[in-house]
Amino acid sequence: EALEERDELSGETRVVLSETESYYQPSKLVTERLLEWTSSDDESLARWATMALARSGEFDRVSAKVKEIAEGAGEMATYAQILLDNQETTRELKAASIATKDVHEVSEGVQALLTHYDGSNFTYAQESLSLNVTNLLDNAYRGMAESLDRYSTVMTSAEYNKQQESNSNSYAGIGAYVTKDDDDPAIRISQPIYSGPAYAAGLRSGDYLWKVQLDGGKEISLEGMSVADGIKILKGPAGTKIKLWVKRPGAKDLVLLELTRAQVQTDPAPAEMLPAGIGYLRLKQFGDRNTTLSFYRSMLRLTKDEGAKGVILDLRGNPGGLLPTVMAISGLLLDKGVKVTTVRGVFPPYNEDTTLETNLETPLFKDVPMVVLIDGTSASGSELLSGTLQDHKRAKLIGEPSFGKGIGQSFYPVTEAQTYDRRSGMPTGAGLTRELKKPEGRVLKVTVFDYYIEPSGRSIDLYSPTPSVRPDIEVHNPLLSSWEVKYSQALAKTEKLDTWVRENWDKHKNVFLEIA
Repeated sequence: EALEERDELSGETRVVLSETESYYQPSKLVTERLLEWTSSDDESLARWATMALARSGEFDRVSAKVKEIAEGAGEMATYAQILLDNQETTRELKAASIATKDVHEVSEGVQALLTHYDGSNFTYAQESLSLNVTNLLDNAYRGMAESLDRYSTVMTSAEYNKQQESNSNSYAGIGAYVTKDDDDPAIRISQPIYSGPAYAAGLRSGDYLWKVQLDGGKEISLEGMSVADGIKILKGPAGTKIKLWVKRPGAKDLVLLELTRAQVQTDPAPAEMLPAGIGYLRLKQFGDRNTTLSFYRSMLRLTKDEGAKGVILDLRGNPGGLLPTVMAISGLLLDKGVKVTTVRGVFPPYNEDTTLETNLETPLFKDVPMVVLIDGTSASGSELLSGTLQDHKRAKLIGEPSFGKGIGQSFYPVTEAQTYDRRSGMPTGAGLTRELKKPEGRVLKVTVFDYYIEPSGRSIDLYSPTPSVRPDIEVHNPLLSSWEVKYSQALAKTEKLDTWVRENWDKHKNVFLEIA
């Protein structure tokens, strides 16, 4: 369409335009001629002259006209928007004090991608993203950071805030864990959180979320929707009301539930009593101070209120988390003043070998008999805690060798190009800042230290001579065959189990209650 429009221009005009395409900076005479044409009564000529100048380094002189073209329709409008986006990218990079040559190369690369890529979307982390400057730069930054190691990356502010929400174990929503298998017709409730509004409203494990009506009356079908998209809809401000239609196994019609979203606090350290007076505590991750408080309360209930003779601490599947939380929990289980780890990094306080010790005056649970469960998904903080308990002969480890992550990361908001003084840890200009609360832009997650388990001084990083924490008693979970997994999952989604339990309830009531 655009080429056909150009072919209608005069021969002289096409010659001038050709020069602007052949050279990045056309001659002064050609530039002046193009400026005259931008005010021509011939709209086609004016558009072509404007775009030629914008592309040849004279963008600022015609930026208003480029914006006007971008507001129109057709191929020319699309290209004008590309130039606008590209110019914004160039400004960002120049503000970051990157060399002019690099700015030109990056902006030209972005422009080439936007112009020639066959499609309007691309995929990142199984999510379809619009092909625009922001998303391309996000991925470019990720690529640079991820080339350092497999834990460094650049996050958007939304991704960072989501991670912080996970660390806090608190969010506003309906209060339920959801999942969706390939053959599920809709999002399925794997488990309602018992203190949340979903459980109070009657939502059950196995329910399919079919439709939702939001506070304003808008109805949205959830059938076939992905878990990520569904969660965005189900989460919302505390106090807002929604209606949910669920497809329940065994029910002919959809079940209508009305509930009010609330601030849901998930328990990062759930605990229960097992037979023979043994307590069981699962630590899901090392989040913020609420994790330490939850661990303390669970241990206190098991040992003081319920008289547990010993405790099984389950760190399987625990990916790690915050170093201060690991230290706080270590302080509850070990004597005061014992070494837990030595940390070695780039910035203070870790730019020199720093040995961290327990400092709790009253380690309430240091004498409670304990075993620790670990597996191949126990990583980072869970490896540090289990490893130091093993080193101090405080607990036996049972399970499988751990993941092997002996390094730690920190987060920095990215605004402009920035360097740090390695002695002081302070920025030498504006850009990266040490305080990180509610960032509005991109966030750099980068490896800043190695840690060594004390008192042995061993590194358990994957690339060290002694990768992973090795259990004292190695036990592997028996793996089900693929057909057993397939048919057990299929059976769980049918009504057969519910029907069988109802038919046999009176006959085997005591057995069912004992199993439960």
